[in-house]
Amino acid sequence: MRTITVTELRRRLGRYIELSKSEDVIITRNGKAIAMLSSSKIRRSSTEDFLALAGKYESFDYQRALRERDLQQ
Repeated sequence: MRTITVTELRRRLGRYIELSKSEDVIITRNGKAIAMLSSSKIRRSSTEDFLALAGKYESFDYQRALRERDLQQ
């Protein structure tokens, strides 16, 4: 997983689109997660991961969610 700022995404969009094929890319603004680039294979857990990062769930453990997602594949 890679975390980048909106500014970094604007500068190197193509690079991060390619990178998102192999790992999740979290986009932040003012230190808060606002979006996630992910593989084109849409997975329900990825959507849940993003919503949790955006603050929908207070007691979310992102690393645990990634491990659970990887076990389901």
